[in-house]
Amino acid sequence: MVPPNSSPPTCDVALTNQTQALIDSTERHCPLRGKHPTIKTIRAVSYAAKDNDQLSTPMEQTEYPSEITVNEARQLLQPTPPQALIIDVREPYEVQICQLAGARHIPMRQLPAQLDELPRDQHLLIMCHHGSRSQAVTGYLRAQGFAKVSNIAGGINAWAMEIDPTLARY
Repeated sequence: MVPPNSSPPTCDVALTNQTQALIDSTERHCPLRGKHPTIKTIRAVSYAAKDNDQLSTPMEQTEYPSEITVNEARQLLQPTPPQALIIDVREPYEVQICQLAGARHIPMRQLPAQLDELPRDQHLLIMCHHGSRSQAVTGYLRAQGFAKVSNIAGGINAWAMEIDPTLARY
């Protein structure tokens, strides 16, 4: 509950390689979701613990963004040799429906056991059906020390809609 005549609270969400937390409340006086909310925006802060406890550079400002479009992914794959490798984290039955030539298939649940087999010196583009699983895998890989990894927004569904309409959609 927010005391009367107090300044509106702010809400910063601390992102770490372990968890992301946001309090969800439907209480009437909740400053985020109550009847008269005072928190209007939520800022995501990228944080890395260091000796001097300073904020790290947000991932969007690094050389390898945390997420790219299917068109950006296609551009990275066009040169010979390609500038990136697609890791498809969908289930085997999904890959049987449609797949991208040259993509390496590693189901999401098998990825932790195959970390040592992934190249750390190559830009890894993570793909799933719509982009949710691949986004989680991208975060996981970054937490494991893979700096050159990006999620393909929209997944193979976006690829089929924007790049290759001959791919089966499901």
